[in-house]
Amino acid sequence: MKKNTLLAIISICILVTVNLFWFIQSTASISIDPEVHYRLSQIIGFLELIAYAGLLPFFVALYKKQ
Repeated sequence: MKKNTLLAIISICILVTVNLFWFIQSTASISIDPEVHYRLSQIIGFLELIAYAGLLPFFVALYKKQ
């Protein structure tokens, strides 16, 4: 359970960082080249997918513990 908890904490940190990045980028009106923006979106989307997948073992272990 400790390993799953650590993985879940890291995943949540990744998700918060990614969303904070998009929030700052959108509110600061930073203009980014469309091609760079597209690549950045792909990379960040992949990071989010990995982060959400990292949350799954925690919830599975939590469900089994009941």
